[in-house]
Amino acid sequence: MSGRAFFWTKWPGPRQARFFRLALSCWAGLLLVAWAGLVLGTADSRESIIELKETYSRVAPMVSEVLALRAKEAPVVDLDPRETFDFVVHDLGLDPRLGQVREVGIGEGAPAVQASLEALDLAQLSDLLQDLRDRGGLRTISFALERRFEDPSLADVNMILAH
Repeated sequence: MSGRAFFWTKWPGPRQARFFRLALSCWAGLLLVAWAGLVLGTADSRESIIELKETYSRVAPMVSEVLALRAKEAPVVDLDPRETFDFVVHDLGLDPRLGQVREVGIGEGAPAVQASLEALDLAQLSDLLQDLRDRGGLRTISFALERRFEDPSLADVNMILAH
């Protein structure tokens, strides 16, 4: 049987033993260096994550406070729901997408507005709902969302809003 001869098979026994001890030591050293690199790399990542968490914990309350102050300073808070809705929709440039809008009464005759908007994408819908809540002080009483057949990334929205 013809076997493959490795270069160390022609060496004397003590030289082969020294060669394999050296190879094993190099392999262990390489593994140790790789392990140390991974540990040090993740330690830096852990420190940066901790720093980011600390920054977030300091900044988050300030951001919510600023948003609350902006909502209180909004010029549309004192308007009735229909005027508030019209102002926010116009401010966001969603006038062309506006469908039917009418005033309705909810429990004990409280004023509310029922509105429908057509072909909104997710970003527009999110901005609309956030501005209605934060700037207009309106809350959603009823909300219905239907995807459009011609473009599933757009939706038609029907909602009832009140202060």
